[in-house]
Amino acid sequence: NLFRKVKIKAFATGENCHTMPIEEDVLKRGAKTIYNKPILWKYDRYFDDAMGHEKDEVPCGFVPETNDNPIKFERYNDRLYIVIYALLWTKYCGKLIKIFERDDKKKDVSVEIAVIEDEENKFNSKPKIKDFVISGITILGEMINPACKGCDAELLEFSENKSKFLRDEPVIKFESEITIDNSKESSVDGKWENPRRKLFVPLSNQ
Repeated sequence: NLFRKVKIKAFATGENCHTMPIEEDVLKRGAKTIYNKPILWKYDRYFDDAMGHEKDEVPCGFVPETNDNPIKFERYNDRLYIVIYALLWTKYCGKLIKIFERDDKKKDVSVEIAVIEDEENKFNSKPKIKDFVISGITILGEMINPACKGCDAELLEFSENKSKFLRDEPVIKFESEITIDNSKESSVDGKWENPRRKLFVPLSNQ
């Protein structure tokens, strides 16, 4: 219950509203920077919806870097999209989950990026992006058009395999048991008077 999973089409080749077209090789290089980046949003009280790229938008989730979350490239309408899964924090995202559910579980998104322009085309009307780094993904409200058409986030239900998606490393199994004396005498002024210190040594020896 701590997370909700979303499938995100984050960025794509071709034209965008910044008049800086993206080529496939550039998209694939920049896609590698999407891991561990925040999902961002700001709540609009007037419209009861998300806003756009705001200075005071806040993190509401992240893109986990796990073996079960590879970057994919999918083609829609002759454009190649970066496709990735992300997790929303249910406890810290405010009304975002309810807004997703109200709006057919889909919201447009727009990436926040830092770009390196091709020096030879820097002063053209449509400079080419040589490389880019993703710094975040913003959830957009219905009143805001995405910078790259077709980019959106779809709210998904967790599968039975959710624990594997959240953690690649195996669960640590202790080789021996740690016995805790819960008696009043031990807990007040006895051997467990400082449980943090007393537990650190046996745990570190496992």
